Amino acid sequence: MEGIQQSGVDMSLLKDFLDNEPETFCRAFMSHVPRCDSVESNICETFNGYILEEREDGIIDMLEGIRKKLMVRFVDKNKQIARVQRAFCPRIEKRLMVGVEMAKMCTVNPALNDKFEVVVDRKGFVVDMEEHSCTCGYWGLTGIPCHHVVCIRLVSEIGGGCIC
Repeated sequence: MEGIQQSGVDMSLLKDFLDNEPETFCRAFMSHVPRCDSVESNICETFNGYILEEREDGIIDMLEGIRKKLMVRFVDKNKQIARVQRAFCPRIEKRLMVGVEMAKMCTVNPALNDKFEVVVDRKGFVVDMEEHSCTCGYWGLTGIPCHHVVCIRLVSEIGGGCIC
């Protein structure tokens, strides 16, 4: 608290922030277990839009309609996945390629036990390859390696340059 007071932050703003349960809206307080960096409920909204016609029916007919619709969807998605020859889906691949570009600005300092320090603009981040964690939090939150991890993979023998 003393450090916050010394930094010149208005204490009434801090009190308001803490009173509004920051763990419900601030990424710094979010758990890394869901592995999702999205805060909204797009999945629910998409699903509700997907079953609009079925929602008009009675409960049994609605559930049967949803079951049939999902069966067809799973078969279609399974066929699409079978045709894919990539290691990653396009959206993840794009994020990793951005990480490759950002990794050019990083410096890697190896430590013991698959741990590394990655320095970017005089800021150090600790990456634990064994635990799949980085102090920036991105890898733990999304499950996608951050550019610090990409940098390590590109300059070390770990993974042979493979970002997976």
